[in-house]
Amino acid sequence: NNMFDLRQSWAQLKGLFIPSKAVEAVFLTDDRLNKLRERRRSVRVEIERPLAARTLDAREFHGYCRDLSREGAAAIIWGNLQVGDQIDLVLSPEAIPIRMPVVVRHASGYRYGMEFCPTDETELDSFLINTCSAAV
Repeated sequence: NNMFDLRQSWAQLKGLFIPSKAVEAVFLTDDRLNKLRERRRSVRVEIERPLAARTLDAREFHGYCRDLSREGAAAIIWGNLQVGDQIDLVLSPEAIPIRMPVVVRHASGYRYGMEFCPTDETELDSFLINTCSAAV
């Protein structure tokens, strides 16, 4: 039988070229998506705002915020930040700046995941309210 079995070929190729987690993500069912969402501590809100990332040694990189939650933010930043770096995240640097100290928790290329490090809950609440109000 010379019939070509596409499923078998795909199964062989996916292991060579695509990490299994990426393949699973393409075929997530609604049930699996809901379980993934439940793992997050809080809801993420998509937002696109210009930002500046200021390091403790006074380097400054620019980019934009992609989403934020009560715990942190995801951003595209054109610079070289490392996991563990403490930076000052400044949203809307060209207008009235909204500042928050953060720690870089994830880095993949120019995409960074950051955890907010407020001095108190009032600072965090003010940051989130001002950020969302300015986005409207």
